[in-house]
Amino acid sequence: MQKNMNELRALLSGLRVSKRKGELDTDEKFAQQTDKWRNTVEYSVLETCAKHYSEECRLEMLALLVESKKSTLRFTREELDMILLFLKYNLGEKMEYVPFVKKALRRLKDSLAVMQRQLSQELKMRSRYEERDIASEMYENALVLSYQTSERIERYVQDYVTFFVNLREICVGNLYPDATYVRRRSCLQILLLMQDFLCNESIFAHIDWEKEQAETIFQCLFLDTYESNKEIAYQIIKPMKPVLLSLDLEFQVVSIVNVALKLGSSMRPIDSVTAAYILRIAKLSFFIKNLHCNYCNVTEATTLRLVLLLYRKLREALSLAKKNIGTAIVKNSLYGYLFCMRSLLLDCDLRDTGTCKLWQSTVADIILLCFELNHTVSVVVNNSSPEGHLPMDLEMLNLDDASFPEKEIVTPQMVLLCSWRTVKEVSQLFGLFATKASIQTAESLNGLLTEKQIKDVMEHLVSLLCETKHRGAFEQAYVGFHQLCTRLWRLTNTALNELPVHWLHDILVGITGLMPKYTKLCATRRSAGVPFMIQAVLSSEPKICNDSEVSAFHSVMKILLQFSQLESTINPQQKIKNIMYRDTIFSKYEHLGELIIENKNEYGEIELDMTEIKTHSMNILRALFRHSQLGDMVKNYIADGLMVAFRNYESKTWAERNAAALLFSALIIRIFGVQRTKDHINLTTDNKMTGKIFFERYPSLLPFILNELKTFVSINGTVIKSNVQAILLLLSRLYISYHFDGTNVAWKINEFVSLVSQCARSSVHETRELAARALVPLLTESTAHNVLKKLFTALCIARDTRIPSNLTHEILMRLPSIRTKLLQSDVTNFLCMTDWILKGLERRTISFSCFPIARVYIDILRELYNLDKNMIESFVMENILHILQQHLVEESLLRQEPGEQMYKVSIIRFILCVEKHSNFLQTVHNGRSKAFNIYSQLLIVSEAEIQSIAWTTVLEVLKKGSYEQRKLLSTYAIRVAADFTRDLYLFKYHPRLQDAIFDFLYNSLMNANKCRLNKREICNLVKKMHYLLDARNIYDAQRVSYLRLLGKCMTALSHEVKHVEYRMTHLEMKYMYRKVCDNGWIGSLSKDFRSSVFDILYELFKKNIDVEHCQIVLDWWTMLLQLLVDDNADIRRDASKLLYRLKRCDELECIEKTLSVFFQSFNEMVADEYPEIAISALFCWSVSLFGDTDYEMDETDVFNKCRNYDVFEPVKISKLCFNLTKSITQRYSIDNPLLPDAVKWINYRLGTDFSAFSSFRKIVCNYRNNLPTLEEELKEIEDPTYRDKLLQVLARKEYVLLMSDNIT
Repeated sequence: MQKNMNELRALLSGLRVSKRKGELDTDEKFAQQTDKWRNTVEYSVLETCAKHYSEECRLEMLALLVESKKSTLRFTREELDMILLFLKYNLGEKMEYVPFVKKALRRLKDSLAVMQRQLSQELKMRSRYEERDIASEMYENALVLSYQTSERIERYVQDYVTFFVNLREICVGNLYPDATYVRRRSCLQILLLMQDFLCNESIFAHIDWEKEQAETIFQCLFLDTYESNKEIAYQIIKPMKPVLLSLDLEFQVVSIVNVALKLGSSMRPIDSVTAAYILRIAKLSFFIKNLHCNYCNVTEATTLRLVLLLYRKLREALSLAKKNIGTAIVKNSLYGYLFCMRSLLLDCDLRDTGTCKLWQSTVADIILLCFELNHTVSVVVNNSSPEGHLPMDLEMLNLDDASFPEKEIVTPQMVLLCSWRTVKEVSQLFGLFATKASIQTAESLNGLLTEKQIKDVMEHLVSLLCETKHRGAFEQAYVGFHQLCTRLWRLTNTALNELPVHWLHDILVGITGLMPKYTKLCATRRSAGVPFMIQAVLSSEPKICNDSEVSAFHSVMKILLQFSQLESTINPQQKIKNIMYRDTIFSKYEHLGELIIENKNEYGEIELDMTEIKTHSMNILRALFRHSQLGDMVKNYIADGLMVAFRNYESKTWAERNAAALLFSALIIRIFGVQRTKDHINLTTDNKMTGKIFFERYPSLLPFILNELKTFVSINGTVIKSNVQAILLLLSRLYISYHFDGTNVAWKINEFVSLVSQCARSSVHETRELAARALVPLLTESTAHNVLKKLFTALCIARDTRIPSNLTHEILMRLPSIRTKLLQSDVTNFLCMTDWILKGLERRTISFSCFPIARVYIDILRELYNLDKNMIESFVMENILHILQQHLVEESLLRQEPGEQMYKVSIIRFILCVEKHSNFLQTVHNGRSKAFNIYSQLLIVSEAEIQSIAWTTVLEVLKKGSYEQRKLLSTYAIRVAADFTRDLYLFKYHPRLQDAIFDFLYNSLMNANKCRLNKREICNLVKKMHYLLDARNIYDAQRVSYLRLLGKCMTALSHEVKHVEYRMTHLEMKYMYRKVCDNGWIGSLSKDFRSSVFDILYELFKKNIDVEHCQIVLDWWTMLLQLLVDDNADIRRDASKLLYRLKRCDELECIEKTLSVFFQSFNEMVADEYPEIAISALFCWSVSLFGDTDYEMDETDVFNKCRNYDVFEPVKISKLCFNLTKSITQRYSIDNPLLPDAVKWINYRLGTDFSAFSSFRKIVCNYRNNLPTLEEELKEIEDPTYRDKLLQVLARKEYVLLMSDNIT
């Protein structure tokens, strides 16, 4: 299969290159395309590529057809049919094929223009001949040739028309209610491209939309849960004739507007989006002007009338909210109508409405209304804990409003959602006014907004950013504030142009506490909206020049960096004043600061909180360093920022230390880029930098870092210094360039090596680890060897010199990471002189002992052995292995100290490493191998971690050695496993150990012959385990490792174990099948498990069906279909392999084709011989493949329960099932009773209670009692579960028609 795929890709790639060069577009190639495309490749090959499993093959095929050296090259009919075939199979695929379709449509348009020009030329030529009226054979032949040419071109044009019609039908036909997001998006994008490129062409202009097609797109706009898709659908509907959507009927328009108003008051976000687009659709009708005249007694534009209608609704909602916000949101979400209003205004050119007094007054009213709305919800979003805040109380609130027929419930989630989204919509509406509305000036009074309104809006947004605690609210306020600042920076009006700088000054003074009106700034939540506000002002500032004297950015950076280093002084106000106004753009506002200080009696005593000032400053700096638009501007302040972070790591308060840590993290990303590896230790050079380059960019950091390290070393490293740990983390990202030369001396490499080495002697483990990690990149090949020898020497004399254990640990930690060539004599001497590390762990010695040191020592031995297995001399290895064996086997030998467990784990790993190249474990003494002696103890030790390692590795040990020894150890292991399965404590509290035992048993079944294991004994153990876990209802019976083991046990009992005693009953088999054949756990499998599990599923397939016990077959096929439509692409691929394995075919195809193959296989293997079983499954799959028929929603659920699958489409599955059912009913009577076991399975799957001998007709007819009822009215979409109910109704509808067709 892989070979064929590679051959196809190579073929297509080569053809694509040739086509780009024009080699395949010659007249000769064009003329010979009857059997082969361009007389080069069979059409069947292209068809195979169109539905191939490989996305690359499919895209290459489409690109081959679409791309051309000449943009005016016409398409042949076969090429157009092949493009349609591609779309038939791939519209639902996550591939970037729409750009190729766009190329095809553009080329189609260009080539059509050429053909139309040719037709025109031929017509003119014939007209000239006819005017001359010359009777000559030459002219007669020319006319005949001209007519033939015109007929041929007209056929080509007709092919284009047919393609246009078919393409539209395919795209609209794929917009069924439950189509996946990808399918809907692709279809809508293609339809919009067709509208943009082709609909203005004369030959396509007469092809009108059909009413059914228009309604399908309209339904898509209603039901789609993605705003982007709704927008595309609206753009497609906009040019349509209103009559197609019955917009020429007044009652229909009235109904549409009423539905929109109802949805606009819903608290669910998607409903407000739908409402907005419905109103925009309603604008297309002529009757909209006559609607709601009692609300809007105006004669202005349609948009204004709808805006005024929404304004009236919002006024009513606001009056309720002022009394009780809980009562208000039950009746109206507040934000929904705001969203609709903003959506309508987006369609309007606000700059042209400035001359209209009605528009001016309307916008003024809207702005005032927005102020009031924000003030009303501020009690929630400004609360210190908005996520759980309910204004009245923190419990559920029952409303006793007389207007409610029943009591309603308001939850904190509902209140918060409506509140923060109201703030969001107000902010975005202000942003819309800022960017699109005209502004009144002294020169021109014809503006929609006044100068006062602009100032009020800005002050309001500043207040939001300063006081709001909810992140969603202040993030959206930032968007509106940024848009407003962008507009103001570029105005010529001086009063407005200076507003951003003025507010910037006020907020900087405000964070110091000297501005009384900013007392509500949030010092937690990373300063909430304050960094966003300053970021908005600075990022919107025009980049005219880099002069720091006129740039707000440079002034703000200098001020913040100095604020971050403030300390308590005698006169802090004066110091802050000097920072703010000396050599900054704020010097002109100095008098404002003096007035505040002079009038402090008026405001009360002003107390400055240095912690809050520094915390705010660092949070703002972090935001500025992170902002991508300011990336080039902040680079000159990175060094200063790092020094600020390092200094504040040692602050007394947690708030400052936390802010410093966040700032440091942002700077690391700004310097080294976003991390490209899974962890921060094993970084690539993408996230590192040479020390030379680093210190050339940030030279001021060199003396600072050296001084900090020297200071730390001087205090003997007895305390935790976070700033030093951060410095070491930074140094670990620096390395010496490959070509080491004297230039590296400039950044004092040797001094760094010395200081980092001394830092590694700290008593703090984290500091030692960071120092060891930072040291290695600083070493060259020559210095690494010298350092390693010094470390060896230090360890050899450590016992005699009594160096601290921390230093010993540090030395050992550094050894594995220093990779350099070593002599065998050096290693031997090192190991002989350091054996005290292992012997000191024993009780019989009185020397120093430390398990963490011993563990690192063993890890070093493993590293050395992996580098070169001959590096450790044999006699040394024998002594070490003898000591380690004793430590594992003899329980009372070792001391009881911390770290013993991890030390033993390292021993096991080392012994197994040695065993790969030796027979140490196979050595037999007194009839038992060392493997048995060691593992007989390890498998029963009390430490779960050691047990897990033992169970994980014992099977590898069982593959070596004599038959007797393998049999002895395997029998013991199975007996121990049986004992453990009865231990409930084990299965409840040690999941990793469970997995290890389950994996051992599974691998034992897989390697039973090689490891001398008894399959019957293992299967019997698994059966007992299954009954035990099920009887005691232990959750861990659902673990992946256990279910895989259970599946393998079932296949072994079914196919391999012949003894009658071990066979399963049908009831046992059904129950186990149901557990194993569950898509839930299979769909979550990791890569390591998938292959083995799908092999088990293949072995569980039953070709011969027992009609009395058919549920296991139904479960198996259901599971396979579920996996074929799983969201995980890897799972789908493995499920496809399993399906094609049944058909004995290796060529995988795309999911669209694979589903057809599935139903074809099901028909051949089940339906042909057992139609009563087949139609039972097909009906269940049609109605509910995944058993999710309950679509009820809690009234307090503020989000629709949308099921947006990647592949699974219930309507498509239902259609495929129905088509097969229809063919089955032609040879099978639906009035015959179904098999009792099949009826039981239906009851289990659908939660019904049909009698055992029910017929298919009876089940279908009676199932309608389980279905929701839907009326064919537009108002049904107000129900949030409408979409899901619709799918069930549509699924059963086809079967009802089938019943009526089969009435005898």
